[in-house]
Amino acid sequence: MLINKKLVLLFMFLTAVGICTGGFFEVFMNGEGKQQLIEIMSSFFSAENSQGTFAAFLNSFKTWLILLCLLFFSPVFPPLALLCPVIPLIKGLTMGFSATMLIEAFSVKGTWYIATTMLPQNIIQIPVMCFLAALSFEGAYITSKAFFSRKRRSLNKKALQNYARQYLIIYCAGIILIIASCILEAFLS
Repeated sequence: MLINKKLVLLFMFLTAVGICTGGFFEVFMNGEGKQQLIEIMSSFFSAENSQGTFAAFLNSFKTWLILLCLLFFSPVFPPLALLCPVIPLIKGLTMGFSATMLIEAFSVKGTWYIATTMLPQNIIQIPVMCFLAALSFEGAYITSKAFFSRKRRSLNKKALQNYARQYLIIYCAGIILIIASCILEAFLS
């Protein structure tokens, strides 16, 4: 199974667009809500984090589990494939907003917080997420095409079985990488 590299790059581009958009959104945000967010962020970084490492891991992985389930089942239920480009975009939006908020709240120290609390796990999470989103999007296309094909059903069934085996192996590897990044995130937070 060959994954479409252009599709992976498109999802990486959508993540980058999301990061820029989230940053711009935070910069142009003003008023009392922005001040409250800065105060919350300042108290989060100044106080000792009462959440344990295992609880932080569970919080992080719970979010990823939902996203991975949505992506995983998109070949089975093709309308879910519409979420494949949206997930990287939203991940980028939240990252861009958070990073800009950290820089605005802590100035130079904010870049240190970004480098130590956001960057390490996202170096793993973003490429894996984009790759799995592209795989799911392509899988939805392949299964839809096989379902509506007029060719012999036995050929389609055999091809889909081979594809499903490879799909599961790739997803298991992706889940292992996401778990590793969630562990890293838990230790860094």
